[in-house]
Amino acid sequence: MTTRFPRVRRNLTRWGIGRVQIATRATTQREHQRRVVLFDELVEQGQVALIKALLAPPSSPSHLSWEQLIDHRRRQGGRIGADALSDVELHKELFAVTAALAPKLGKREKTRKRYALSLRTAGKLPGAVWPAAPMRVRDLLEVDWPAVREQWPGKSASDWNNFGRALRVFLTRLVGKQSTFRADVMARFPWEVEQERVPDLSPDVFWRVMEAADEHVRPAFMTLLLTGMRDQSEYLACTRDNLLPNIYAVRVPGTKTKGSLGVVSVSKGLWAWVEAGIPSPLRYKWLRIHWCRACVKAGAGAWTDTENERGYSGLRLHDLRHALGQWSTDQGVPTNVVQDQLRHATEAMTRRYSRMANSRQVAEAMGRAVGDGR
Repeated sequence: MTTRFPRVRRNLTRWGIGRVQIATRATTQREHQRRVVLFDELVEQGQVALIKALLAPPSSPSHLSWEQLIDHRRRQGGRIGADALSDVELHKELFAVTAALAPKLGKREKTRKRYALSLRTAGKLPGAVWPAAPMRVRDLLEVDWPAVREQWPGKSASDWNNFGRALRVFLTRLVGKQSTFRADVMARFPWEVEQERVPDLSPDVFWRVMEAADEHVRPAFMTLLLTGMRDQSEYLACTRDNLLPNIYAVRVPGTKTKGSLGVVSVSKGLWAWVEAGIPSPLRYKWLRIHWCRACVKAGAGAWTDTENERGYSGLRLHDLRHALGQWSTDQGVPTNVVQDQLRHATEAMTRRYSRMANSRQVAEAMGRAVGDGR
């Protein structure tokens, strides 16, 4: 909004901001003068964060308007506190802020999309589940989370927990990781226990799927199995430069696990599959479609909408990564070694495969005991 009043010009070089000019956007001369005095007060107090927020463009999530700053001052009895920026953020409309920050939450594009979907879903819930209308960020402390969970469209624990993770990352970005408000909100959030996925994939089933798959995509499926690479972030980023043919190994690109060697070895007798499978012959969409079709033909999956091949249920591409962990553990490979191959951050993430192997030992022992008793 343009006004007839001059822009406020100040030299803030000592803070690394330089020479700045800012419009007060007032509608009267009296209000303009009040905002000039307020801006000078910020300069005198050294409120660098607030000044930068005022100077930020209106489209920026970090933008602070004059009205918001004046409202804070009014709430604080005519003064500007050291926590002014946090106080302003907490009084913003929740779902407007989540929509603005969603594209910046998460390091990977896939993660950002997942978080954005969860936060949009929260904004579409019936207004009755939220304690105020419009819902402010500060009102998160008053939310009846069990009631929200009842209205959540995704019934699985992973869907709900993903919303919790999105909320946690959002608050971290908004008020900081050390914020007491963030800690209090997340302490009230009811996390659910997620059931670990145990894919029904044996070597016999895998070869049935391979036989049902088109010949040109078989090397891709075998490469995913032999290397345990994550399908999108790692395998699809592989090029011929990632191959180490003299030592029969692959340098994994884009691994997200810190401290990982990032190199996985492949059996010499199976190396030809990897050379044929890198780079991927298809992009992820069609790689997944070919996998689903092959699983359906092999009896390891099904379409719920047979006309359009949608609503697939069955083995997933990511199950090939699980298969490497499970089959190698079944063959007696120590858990810490499997952890290195899968590039897990902690051994606890890999221990799921040893638990399954231990369960099989118990089953075999019971089979021998029952057989001996006849």
